[in-house]
Amino acid sequence: MFPFKGYYKLPLDPSLKLWFEADKVGNVNSTLPSNGTNISTWYDISGLGAIPSNSTAANQPVFNTNVANGNPAITFNSDGGGTNGDSVITNNSSILSSIDMSTTADGFTVFVCAQIDNLTPPSTSSGCMFFIQWSSPSSNEQIQISQTSSGQINSSIVTSGSIQMVGSAGNAVVNTPFINSFWWDKTNTTIAAQFNSNSISTISSSVSGINATPTLLAIGQQKVSQPTRQFDGKIFCILLYSRYLSSEERTIVKQYLGTKYGVSV
Repeated sequence: MFPFKGYYKLPLDPSLKLWFEADKVGNVNSTLPSNGTNISTWYDISGLGAIPSNSTAANQPVFNTNVANGNPAITFNSDGGGTNGDSVITNNSSILSSIDMSTTADGFTVFVCAQIDNLTPPSTSSGCMFFIQWSSPSSNEQIQISQTSSGQINSSIVTSGSIQMVGSAGNAVVNTPFINSFWWDKTNTTIAAQFNSNSISTISSSVSGINATPTLLAIGQQKVSQPTRQFDGKIFCILLYSRYLSSEERTIVKQYLGTKYGVSV
């Protein structure tokens, strides 16, 4: 089990490849923006340097103070299902090259702490909070956390064109923070997700490995070729570990998130 370090005792180890936190949006020691300020860049504070951005002011998310348990959030708005919703994206593989998700890894674990603003997403397909894509062996190789109609939070991994989705882990309530964890236990061919403290939703499936270097990271919408899949809501924190975390390790991370953002876990 990894040691306690960092803010609010977030456990860190070398497999923590992405760490986006609203109260560190401009990097660890930077001054926070004023309430209502557009955000052009969201720094990854894992130290690996994946820094998604959006240079178009009309499509930038907004920094809001005192949203959950006294903590700020980054607010994303769609444009009603069109192509100009708010997002922060990087598609520069050199920026993402340090995110090691090689085929020798024993899986991955993702945590998203967020809240929805609209019960029904702008696209009937999904309102995508977090999306990361690899170019090999298939252009559809990806991990995604998204909201469907009625507020259901879905998690999916796609490898070699085969979609493995874990749904029905839980339904988000408007303006209420939640924690969704999603993991692939490669050794035991298990793909699973948990919404807050609900029962774990699991599927058993063998999937191919993930390529070492991702080509696209997006927060607030899906990949560039599907820009209508936008998120209407607030994101507090996103964490990506390039390995399967045990139940005890996941509990520690959820305790960190729950304590900080007022979510019962």
